[in-house]
Formats: sequence, C-alpha cells, structure tokens
Amino acid sequence: MPPHYLGKDESRNCCTSLPQQLYCTLCILESHIDRIIVKTFDDIVERRRIRRAKSLKLQELYLKSVNAIIPSSAGRSLEISSRSRSTLSSMRWSLIFYLFAAVAALLALDGTFALPAPRDGALTLDARAVTRSGRVTKPAYNLRKTAARAGAAAAKKQPVPKKKVSTKTPAKKAKVAQAIKAGNLKKSSGTYRKAAMKSPHMFSVKNGKVQRVKTPAKMVSGKFHADHILEAQTAAKALAGAGHTQKSLGKQKWDKVKNALNAPKNMAMLAGDVNTAKGRVCKAGLNGCTPKQADVKLAQGYMKATKSRGKETAAEIDKIVGGNTVQTKHNQILGKAGVKREVISEWEDLD
Repeated sequence: MPPHYLGKDESRNCCTSLPQQLYCTLCILESHIDRIIVKTFDDIVERRRIRRAKSLKLQELYLKSVNAIIPSSAGRSLEISSRSRSTLSSMRWSLIFYLFAAVAALLALDGTFALPAPRDGALTLDARAVTRSGRVTKPAYNLRKTAARAGAAAAKKQPVPKKKVSTKTPAKKAKVAQAIKAGNLKKSSGTYRKAAMKSPHMFSVKNGKVQRVKTPAKMVSGKFHADHILEAQTAAKALAGAGHTQKSLGKQKWDKVKNALNAPKNMAMLAGDVNTAKGRVCKAGLNGCTPKQADVKLAQGYMKATKSRGKETAAEIDKIVGGNTVQTKHNQILGKAGVKREVISEWEDLD
C-alpha cells in the first residue's frame, strides 16, 4: 500500500530516505489534484442538474397547459415521452463530458507526476544519499543490477598489479648497495691514461709474441688502450669478498687504494685487442668459468711479461686494507690464463 494511504505515524515511519519521501509527496499531491478535479466536475454536474430541473419545471408547466387543451390520455403519454427523452439526453451528454475531461486530466497527470511503481516493496533507485561529511552511503535496500550494468562493472575492474616481494634480507640489501665496483676504483680516464704514458714501454702482440715499444712522449691514441695490469674488477671482487666497503675502509684508506691501482707502476699502454681479451679472461676467472682459449692465447704473453708489477700492486693494496685477499684473487686469474708462478725481480719486465 502506498505511504499516503497509511496513517500519520505509519507514513512517517515508512518514508525514511529522501527518495521515498519525494515519492510519498508526489503521491499525496496527485491524490489532492484528483480530488480537486472530481469536486470541480461534481459542481459542474450539480449546476447542470439544477438547470435541468428548472427546464423540467418549465416543461411541466408547458405540459399542463397542453393537457388542459388535449385529452388526458394523450397528455399523459406526451408527458411521459418528453420526460424520458429529456432525462436520457441530459444524462448522456453529462456522462460523455465527464469521461472526456477525466481521461484528459489523468493523461496530463500521469505524464507529469507519474513514478515507476515499487517492486516487491523495495524502491529500485540508483541515487545515493550524500552525508554532510562527504561520504557516500549506500541505501539499505539492494540495488538490482541489470545485465548491462553488470557487464560495465566487470569492464571497469582491472587486475591489480602484484608487488614483487623482495627475498633479500636487510643485510644483503645493505651489502649490495655498498658493494665496491670496478668503476669506483678507477680514476678518470684522462688521469690514468697519463699514468700509463709514464710507463717505459707499451705493448702489443704479433703472431702470438709480445712486442714492447718505448712509450713516446706524446699521447698515443687509436688502437692502444690504457690498461690496469692488476685489473680494477679483480681488486673490487677481492675487497668486496672480504667484506670491505668504501665506508668501512674510510676516506684515507680508500684514497690510498685508488692511488695504488691507478699508479704508473700498475698502468701500461696496450693494444686494444689484447686489452679486450685480457678483460674477458679476468671476468671468466672471477665468475669461476674457464676463459676461451683464443682470449688466453692473445693475452697470456702480456700477462706473463707484466705479472710482477701486478703482484706488487696487489701486495700494496693488501698492506693498506690488511690481509692477502687481493693477492690471492690475482694469482687465481693468472692461473686461469696459464701464467706460472715464478719469482721475478722488481721491474724485470721493463728492462
């Protein structure tokens, strides 16, 4: 039953939300308009009834005058026929007029104030009431979702990307973040190229044999590279393996390590292809792999000729930081390159 047909207390209790109160107000307004129209039509019918009564009185007076002239039997028949005709005519036209006006009014009201009828006692409204705090509250009743609405909701839903959970412990993360890299140990390229030009000889390989040429006074370029005899990647791997970081060594020790690695004693100008092969041999050895024979064949002669200088640099760095990790790692790389451990006097390879 619509709320406006209930009592005052029941109507207040049933209209708890704003859409329901609006619906109840429109229903009450529609009922009042219906009452006004019915009352107006009743007034019109009443007036027509009064007019008809007056006309009937005039007809009776006319019939009386006629009956006085014509016989009584004929007058009675004439009176009955005239009364029936006038009554039927007035009732017919009043009924047609009332029905036409009622249908027109109902059509106008239905198009203006009509609301969808409630289903199963629940309002199927999509509006949502907004509270003063700005939060959107869902109505107590369940909104019926059509197939199109359900499809649109499914299309809007997108898979939430899953965050990758790191399996590294805080200690591992700190170690990775602070690990020493080869690039950290090298100075600028201009600085260590000048140091390499201070070496007495520069090296190349021809037909598997090392060729030493006196280093010119002018900077060489093109096919010659500035090579760290003790590779920076070897020193970085050894220091990181021993648990050293730039922060743990401190600025003073760190600067000494960089100076020793980039000193002229540990630098030499080397042919580019030999330098590349030597770098690949060191990388393979540091990763526990066997280097390619072609790289070993190309770099072995140069590594033999400069091994004493590399060992002296590794010993100097170990003396700065403590221990012998750099020397051990450098000897492993020499072993991968097939360089035997031999005692060579200091700077013998430069004579």
